[in-house]
Amino acid sequence: DRALSGALAAADQIEAAHAKASALSRIAALYTKAGQQQQADAALATALEIANNIRRPYRKARVLAEIGSQFAATGGQDSAALALAQALNTVQTIESASAQAEALAGIAGHHAKLGDQDQATQLLANAVQTARKIERAHSMAVVLLEIAATYAETGEKDEAGRVLAQALATADTIEQAAIRIWTLTEVAQRYADIGYFDQALATASTIEDGSNKATVLGRIAAQHARAGQFSLALETSRGIEFAAPREQALAAIAAAYAAAGQLLQAKQTAGSIEHPGRKARVLVDIAAGYATTGDPNQADETLSEALATAGDIEDPPAKAEVLIGIASRYAQATQQERAAQTLSLAMETANSIADPAARVGILVEIAAQHAAAGRQEPAGRILSRALEEAIAVKPADSQAGVLAAVADGYTSAALQPSDEDKAVLRAL
Repeated sequence: DRALSGALAAADQIEAAHAKASALSRIAALYTKAGQQQQADAALATALEIANNIRRPYRKARVLAEIGSQFAATGGQDSAALALAQALNTVQTIESASAQAEALAGIAGHHAKLGDQDQATQLLANAVQTARKIERAHSMAVVLLEIAATYAETGEKDEAGRVLAQALATADTIEQAAIRIWTLTEVAQRYADIGYFDQALATASTIEDGSNKATVLGRIAAQHARAGQFSLALETSRGIEFAAPREQALAAIAAAYAAAGQLLQAKQTAGSIEHPGRKARVLVDIAAGYATTGDPNQADETLSEALATAGDIEDPPAKAEVLIGIASRYAQATQQERAAQTLSLAMETANSIADPAARVGILVEIAAQHAAAGRQEPAGRILSRALEEAIAVKPADSQAGVLAAVADGYTSAALQPSDEDKAVLRAL
């Protein structure tokens, strides 16, 4: 509660109305998670009041829709309906067709999450009609891509495919080569995401830049693997000329093999990955698979390989994330000593993270692992440090988000800040 109060205090220092209202909405979600309904409702009421003072209609509509979703999550259906209605009314005042279509798609997404599929479908249809009024081809294509993504999220893949076809036709009319290539790349990747592989490959064949084409082929290979089409996935990956997208594809294929219980194939595929971060993450997934199938020796051997591979990761946040994942697997295998040792390595890595906000996020994750294992003392100590560092984060909107993350860490660990930390938060 004290950490969330600190987040509220930080949010109060945010000057931009849209950023302040959005921050309060996110803090309300954490109050809801902590079971503090009265505080959540109060934060949302303040957010709604601030949102109504946002000058730019596009920002106002998006924030109101976000607040509406949070009201629904707290059980305040009437308030949710009111905020979403206000968001829709605000959209009508947006002069730019591009901004209006994007806002409609965003509100549709919120209705879909609340189970109001009919309203979501109608809003998306309106968004498509509005998008067709956009004069610049690139802007129209970008908006159509966003609408297609929202259709896909609502489960309407055929509608998403139809909108992508419109985006593709629009992209072909873009005169600037670099912008056309970027747009075609996005269209092809979205086709792959909804399983329209023939259209994705056909679009990829029109991309004039080898690097962008390789990116698309990597996405297609990954989605083939997630669909269980491993032969097609491997065949596609072999056609990727550039190392980075090829290895991303191989990592996705190995992870899909592991998820399907085909652990030998997963490990063979992982063996061809050179990037230590991608390889280590996949090895953790494979170890989990071995544990599930009742082969603790293979699980232990694979975790040891993942740990050795993690030592070669150069990026500190990425390295810490992988180490935390390995520690979690050791804990699930009831190897608490090895889990604690791996978390110590994660802490050493966290100390080398330059960005304060990223460092705090890693500290919260490490504390959560300790708390899950019943090690309350180190969990509390690490959260206290995370709180101290979060208070120093600037500007205020960033500080509010980081403090909220720490508060979420305290809630998940079922811990309270120390008396010293409470005093600091009261002063804040």
